[in-house]
Amino acid sequence: KPTRCPLTDRARLEMAELRSRDIGTQQRRVDTLPIGSSLQFEMTSTLSGYVTLVNIGTSGKVWLQVPNPFVLPDAARVEASQLYTVPGPQLLPAQSIEGYFELGPEGWEHMAVTITDVPLVDPRFMELATPESPFIDLTSEAAAELAEALENAEPDHYAFGLLSFLVE
Repeated sequence: KPTRCPLTDRARLEMAELRSRDIGTQQRRVDTLPIGSSLQFEMTSTLSGYVTLVNIGTSGKVWLQVPNPFVLPDAARVEASQLYTVPGPQLLPAQSIEGYFELGPEGWEHMAVTITDVPLVDPRFMELATPESPFIDLTSEAAAELAEALENAEPDHYAFGLLSFLVE
């Protein structure tokens, strides 16, 4: 069964490859993914709009994954109730990246998806990516700029979902 961790009912990000195991003294079950695993996410939203997909990696780095050099901000659009995959033809064409794997190190990984009426990502961010290195390592200033753009959005006009898992 895919693991779901949405913050709202309006966006959902899932990954079927996650395993579950017990951790800690209270035997809490958590979703885990081994280092080296291939990554494939599925996403749906009750809203149509523009996608921003951010990865907060186990290293602490924040990576913008959608939009990217292959799907620019004004083209990173989804329709309500449709299933999208990453990588996938609409948001991150699989043939455009050499591999999409969990590289580690061990720790917690988070994938956050936001669907908005207008693109959150300024097209100038795309200058920081290349086809050889399509994911943008967001500086704290760039991440703050994205957060400010979302802060200015009307709550009824965006959807947000979060998927967290333990990398081991």
